[in-house]
Amino acid sequence: MDKDSLDPAKRFRDSDDDFVSNSNDILDLSEILVQTDGPSKIPEDYRLTLFMDDDSTPYARVFDGTGVKKLLNPVDKVAFIDYPGSFGVHEYLIEALSYPHRYFNGFLRLNLGLEKNGHLIFQDTVQFKVAPFLMTSNLLPPDIVFTSEGNGNALFIDQLEDFVVNQIGISVRSCPRNICKDDRWIQDQLEFGYAEVPHRTPMSVVLDSPRVNGLSTYADKAILGPDVGFVDYQYSGATELDYFGNLEVTPAVYANGTLYALGRIYYGNGNYPGWEGRQVSDALVGFLHAQVIQAPVELFSDWLFVGHVDEFMTIVPAPKSTLGFKVLFASPRLFYNILNDLLTTGFGDTLLFEDKPMSFYRGDAMLSVSEILDNDELYETNVKCMEYLDYNKAVILKDFGLQEDDIIEVPALYDTVMGRDNVLRVSGYFPSKQ
Repeated sequence: MDKDSLDPAKRFRDSDDDFVSNSNDILDLSEILVQTDGPSKIPEDYRLTLFMDDDSTPYARVFDGTGVKKLLNPVDKVAFIDYPGSFGVHEYLIEALSYPHRYFNGFLRLNLGLEKNGHLIFQDTVQFKVAPFLMTSNLLPPDIVFTSEGNGNALFIDQLEDFVVNQIGISVRSCPRNICKDDRWIQDQLEFGYAEVPHRTPMSVVLDSPRVNGLSTYADKAILGPDVGFVDYQYSGATELDYFGNLEVTPAVYANGTLYALGRIYYGNGNYPGWEGRQVSDALVGFLHAQVIQAPVELFSDWLFVGHVDEFMTIVPAPKSTLGFKVLFASPRLFYNILNDLLTTGFGDTLLFEDKPMSFYRGDAMLSVSEILDNDELYETNVKCMEYLDYNKAVILKDFGLQEDDIIEVPALYDTVMGRDNVLRVSGYFPSKQ
């Protein structure tokens, strides 16, 4: 899935062409040995064949041991091979063309057949499993920080780069404005992960979302390269739920009797009982579940205007805790408890969000403590949000194997906003700092 070709004009992945580019490309293929223990030759009416099962044929290619001669591919489904002689050996190389997905379980079955007069009389089979795409937790040490230049964020990027380079000692790669066209939401566009097989070092892999914005071609144009793979799932009808602020993974967790050493993927959907709204596409859900190892967990996020799980929870390091991390979790309940304490201690007239704008250009955010507490409509909105958040909290307690003290509630306030699909949802009331 990477691009080992040194030709700068080539934009495609190795899996998109039908030849082996170079010795680095060979390292991405798996070796097959055909060994014989028999006579020095076989009768003329016998011959050996290589072929794949029908379910495997669309997803693999087979080359000779040098990688020069192509034997099998989605079009050429049978190859006749020479008998290697008594105690002989033939070497072949197999290349996977796809990660597992909802129509492909990741198993590739290659068959060696012995034919007599064109009739198969014996076959032996070897089965391969395509290494899955594995997401990386945000708690792992970073190698590179990616940013995207947009209107108004130049100072932020300069300060971030200064800190990252000089204080942490890693590099920053920024997509320039003429490429990203002011699309600053690189977190929504790309998900970073890797794939690992026993015979080589892990390969970094970028999963590209179906967003159609300025960053939509950034991964294959600027990140794809040697040992950096690229996977995209473009499909019609994608919504904000298919973007990758809505796709995260935990650190290692132990839940329901199972150790998830590489963490569990989690994403938000419109799955609340009785709820009708947006849904994550079957293509993306099928892809995530087909990787198996990180056993995805589905939360409810469609109640939010954008609908991403990173809007109400995130995982932060906590080295001294039992798990080594804590979950920060939004809580309108805590927000109202704080404001009620302020009211009873004489701070009802204290202004909140002074000189700050509300999100989505909805006017000034400034309100007093009393004004917020007296707003029954705002309160009922947040009671409903707390119902949804409690639902999600119960899911992560069970499916991430958490205890109550592994979750730190953070005060949050939500207000209604009309969604792009004309469904009333909510957005965080807390305004921008600008």
